[in-house]
Amino acid sequence: MTRTFNVIDEPVLPAVWLDGTSADISIRQALIDAHRIAAIEGEPASMTFALHRLLLAIVYRALPVERPRQEWRELWDAPELPAEDLNSYLDDWYQRFDLLDPAQPWLQVAGLHTTRSEFSELEKLIPDIPNGEQFFTVRAGLAARSISLAEAARYLIHAQAFDPSGIKSGAVGDPRVKGGKGYPIGTAWAGNLGGVLVQGRTLKETLLLNLTLGSPNDDDRPWSGEEDQPVWEREPLTAAEEFPGETTGDIPGRAPRGPADLLTWPSRRMRLRVEADRVTGVLIANGDVLWPQNRHAWEPMTAWRRSDPQSKKYKTTVYMPRQHDADRSFWRGAGAVLPRADRSHHTVDGETGLPAASLRWLQGAVDDVLGPNFVLRARAISVIYGSNSSVIDAVYDDTMVVPAAVLDHPDLQQGLIDAIAHTDKAVQALGDLGRDLEQAAGGVGDALRGRARQLGFHRLDEPFRRWMGTLVSGSNLDAAVTQWFVVARRDLVSIGLALIDAAPPEAWTGRPDPRRPDRRLDVVSAERRFHWNLAAALPTAPPVSEPTAESGARP
Repeated sequence: MTRTFNVIDEPVLPAVWLDGTSADISIRQALIDAHRIAAIEGEPASMTFALHRLLLAIVYRALPVERPRQEWRELWDAPELPAEDLNSYLDDWYQRFDLLDPAQPWLQVAGLHTTRSEFSELEKLIPDIPNGEQFFTVRAGLAARSISLAEAARYLIHAQAFDPSGIKSGAVGDPRVKGGKGYPIGTAWAGNLGGVLVQGRTLKETLLLNLTLGSPNDDDRPWSGEEDQPVWEREPLTAAEEFPGETTGDIPGRAPRGPADLLTWPSRRMRLRVEADRVTGVLIANGDVLWPQNRHAWEPMTAWRRSDPQSKKYKTTVYMPRQHDADRSFWRGAGAVLPRADRSHHTVDGETGLPAASLRWLQGAVDDVLGPNFVLRARAISVIYGSNSSVIDAVYDDTMVVPAAVLDHPDLQQGLIDAIAHTDKAVQALGDLGRDLEQAAGGVGDALRGRARQLGFHRLDEPFRRWMGTLVSGSNLDAAVTQWFVVARRDLVSIGLALIDAAPPEAWTGRPDPRRPDRRLDVVSAERRFHWNLAAALPTAPPVSEPTAESGARP
């Protein structure tokens, strides 16, 4: 009898129930019981992002939509997701979800092979095993030689979303192969993104908060139509590109047919080696090319930035995915991610940036569905690649609590954006103090400046997140901003005084200011400048009464 492993009914998704218990569950159970599940949580965080994208693709296709806003509201108000529609869809496409099907294995290519019929070790599939560094991972040795079918299913999903670039196995039947090698076509699609996953109190809420039913350009027009087919609804893949040579205008890669198509984009061709119900190897070859320029019409889970170089190259306005900065907390870039309530970010050339379509969609649901006091958790997830995007260096994972009112109330939103800008300037003032103290002692200034900025942002990180969560409808904005400035100034002055207290004797003696040789730079002048800059950055915060270098801090 032919062995089967159908991910629709096999436990492959790591779930956390509302009572706090954890268990692996099937795709069907995740969707039908979504209202009882707190979260789907994989490791690393990029796995969580990839698993949600798979579930969203199914929901897009399972739920017929004619009136996007009205039907989204009905879904939100219902106690659970529509089981009849979901079960019907899963049953219709059941055969395409069998991991071991000999003719059309799920997310794989039947018979995929190289000229030598070779497979790679599992380090090519599992993101937490660095190539050549197996001794530094918990999966070293025997644990890395084979994995369960359920684990393999999850890693297939992850690889199709985040597989690094670099040279791949040369699959027989792919005309792009040269000398037995598949040359780089870029990372898998989601590797281009600064992913934004909006999370609710249950999996049902999370799926709906990321389910953008209306078109980005017209809320009344369904975004996903009949032509928007995920990969399992199309003919089984072969080693070759599905639509070779297609472009989107001048940009390589065919235009996606909709969000479900893009959420399941087959960036790789893969085949598992299965022995005695364990996966012992994998073949990963190049799949379909998709360059990231101007894919905002189909990709719902990232913000976008306008690229002047790309716009000049293609002679049209080009938007690129806005990737996360590994050295910055997510909240510091909130202004580039959130949809502007007043739409004032237009320029002559077009918008300077575009929010994630999911957040823009939710903006229209604040007053009549979610309510202005509903709190969203916007989770930023992306993979940080190294060495020409050929290896995974790290996974970025950060969460920003966003009161729904901030999406739709111009005053609250502008208050938040202004507070972030002022906070950046205040931490810059602390960094400048570190630079001045180091230069006063005869140093260059860069080392202590960088350390001071790190200390400042680290100290303010949790307080700012808590403060941001208080910006609900009806908030006294002026009072809220003043309250934050007081907290920020107090904490930064505390760090500044600690830096001053640690200054060496040479800094108290000082030397000519390298920026203005006619002026002396020492601890006293550095502190004076720090307080002046801090007052300019946080203008409504009263000064902090602390001992200063001028009034008695020890030399």
